[in-house]
Amino acid sequence: MQESCLHSCLTMFIHFILDIESTGLDVVNDRITQIAIKRSGSTNPSDRLIAYVNPGREIPSNVVELTGITNEFIQNGGHCPATGMVTGPALSLPAVLPILISFMRNQIKVDEEACLVAHNGNQFDFPLLQNEIARTKLPISLSDIATKTLDTIVIFRSSEIWSTSDLSKPAHFNLAGLHRHVHGPESAILNHHNALADVDTLERLLMRFPSWEITANEFLQGVEDSVEDSVVHYRKRAK
Repeated sequence: MQESCLHSCLTMFIHFILDIESTGLDVVNDRITQIAIKRSGSTNPSDRLIAYVNPGREIPSNVVELTGITNEFIQNGGHCPATGMVTGPALSLPAVLPILISFMRNQIKVDEEACLVAHNGNQFDFPLLQNEIARTKLPISLSDIATKTLDTIVIFRSSEIWSTSDLSKPAHFNLAGLHRHVHGPESAILNHHNALADVDTLERLLMRFPSWEITANEFLQGVEDSVEDSVVHYRKRAK
């Protein structure tokens, strides 16, 4: 524990907020349809990546209704639901992964390490991404993208982060509930369940707590540890 803490204190971790949309909630059998990742705290458009992924199967109608990502859009492209820009047909995951890895490597200096940050990531985003990577048979793993992970639902369930603010600790910790608790009961997430919108929402929540990165050091996990601990969970329970 002491060695891990010392490493966290001496290492410069760069946090990348991640959100994934998919064909369903099963981290073993469902497929990715959208990946959004953004360097925390940056307003530079080059510090974010949005990729639509062809899942190789039909997206169920209830998921289309939830995410706004249609089968037609995946196949043919069109106006991107996240940005409104025109984009081409979605790429396969084996084509997207090298782009994602290149993006991450260009963001990190020699003395820095990348940390993937996702809400309920241990139960959904991290194991889903790892399972999808394994399915491609490419000679890469989640550790080629980042060395650490951070599930923000763990932070928000702890008392430490709330003690640094004037807000009470809420009873529920899903992203929409936290957004209402922090920004007011009438507030709503614009385009909720679009990966980029959820990334931006999580970042705004974290920025409400100036010391969140210090608190986060206590909850960092190695990439393989976060996947191993959660691969048996099939439900995106808190999204």
